[in-house]
Amino acid sequence: MAGDDYPHAINVGPVGRLGRWTATHFKLVLVAWVMIAVGLGAFAPRVETALAGAGWDAIGSPSVQARHLIEKHFGGQSSYGLMVVVHSQGKTVADPAFRAVLARTARALRADPAVTRTALPRPGLSISRGGHTAIIQAGAARSANGMVKAAGELEPRLARLSRDGVQVHLTGAAAMWSDFNNANRTAMMRSEIISWPVTLAILLVAFGS
Repeated sequence: MAGDDYPHAINVGPVGRLGRWTATHFKLVLVAWVMIAVGLGAFAPRVETALAGAGWDAIGSPSVQARHLIEKHFGGQSSYGLMVVVHSQGKTVADPAFRAVLARTARALRADPAVTRTALPRPGLSISRGGHTAIIQAGAARSANGMVKAAGELEPRLARLSRDGVQVHLTGAAAMWSDFNNANRTAMMRSEIISWPVTLAILLVAFGS
């Protein structure tokens, strides 16, 4: 009798009671998990909007303070301002085709609301010694995250301005973080798609639930 009564004398805690309830209500638990998985899956494509666009700032640090002062007093020419490199192997800034691409690029930058002002290339400062490369600088009119987003939108538009062997490339911190976020987002979505079925299979095989 003592042996028969022993199992009933075990003091089952909250976790044990939950486990016993889930084990005896398999269909209800399965439906609940399916609904949760579908509900959370609907938010998966929106995960990228919850990510910060730029790098990691030490809030209140001298470097961040200096960047804010530069943005305020120097037309946004801070580390998150945009830089556009115009380059050609066979042409120089003296060629009409090269100058035409420079002019179109400058107009596209001035028309963008994320840009405060543009600084055209100048000899000895932003034009290479051989004249095959020139840099247009554009001031930041938005925050660091806003400039990363703007860089992602501007990059393909600027690339389409390339003509006659003259190439246009967006560079700088904002463009770098935009490319990083795109690569990270692609890798993250791929890993999630591959990993969650494997995780479910492991749970079913190992725990039966």
